[in-house]
Amino acid sequence: MPAEEVPPELPEPALGINFARDGMNRRDWLSLVAVHSDSWLLSVAFYLGARLNRNERYFLALFEV
Repeated sequence: MPAEEVPPELPEPALGINFARDGMNRRDWLSLVAVHSDSWLLSVAFYLGARLNRNERYFLALFEV
């Protein structure tokens, strides 16, 4: 998605992971990236879920197994 189309209220990803890379072991750094990615994806999912209206929530509930 182009940066111009991203809503401004969408949670920002963590910016500090690149600064710590130089002094860290590669495996530890990748673990840190995974943690930050997971937390960002969860925050985006909750943000988008909170914006659903009643009809959209009902429609999504129909497809739950």
